[in-house]
Amino acid sequence: MKKAGFLLFFVVIILWGCEKKDGPWPHTKNSSSDQTADSLISTASEKSFLIISNEGNFGWGNASLSIYYPDEKKVLNNVFQSVNHYNLGDVFQSAYVFDQWIFLMIDNSHKIEVIEKETFKKVKTISNNVFSPRYFLPVSPDKAYVTSIWGKRIHVLNLNSLEVSHTVYYYQPTEKMLPYGDKVLVSCPQSNKILIIDSQTDKIIDSLETAEFPNSMVTDANQNLWV
Repeated sequence: MKKAGFLLFFVVIILWGCEKKDGPWPHTKNSSSDQTADSLISTASEKSFLIISNEGNFGWGNASLSIYYPDEKKVLNNVFQSVNHYNLGDVFQSAYVFDQWIFLMIDNSHKIEVIEKETFKKVKTISNNVFSPRYFLPVSPDKAYVTSIWGKRIHVLNLNSLEVSHTVYYYQPTEKMLPYGDKVLVSCPQSNKILIIDSQTDKIIDSLETAEFPNSMVTDANQNLWV
């Protein structure tokens, strides 16, 4: 009886410890600061800052944008939601600063949020013909590429209209990109290839075989490619 009672007590402890708590994860509080969020945002153009993409939990819709001011050693959390008064979305994959804008890739919400670099205010939500955007790369003053993990494509984005103008299709997910002269290299982890795209015609002109799951790429001083 003592053994049975001990086992029952042990099972109850395990079940209690594994209890799922309802609701989203608690929001991270801003670091201590004498300045309010509004004052930090209003002077963002006068400060250097780093963008932190908080991916969030898949399917929970709790992605967020944080801004770190290294000179002041201060962090401002939930910036997009605070300024634009709605949640950023589900899975914040990456961000890219281009000209006066910041492009936010919201993977599982299938959209790109464009915000002003100086105020973080929304400029436009790009969602038409956008599928699981991953990474952004400008290839000219008027055009950018955006890769896709589920869409098996590369979006060609018109930077004047802020719309997807057309699509470069591929049979596997596309990931990181690297400019290489007038070409763009695109990693395809599931096909073990690096695509070579002519950035003038937006066509795949060749590919490189690699070891398994190529992801990030860089070139050295001699223009050798490292994957």
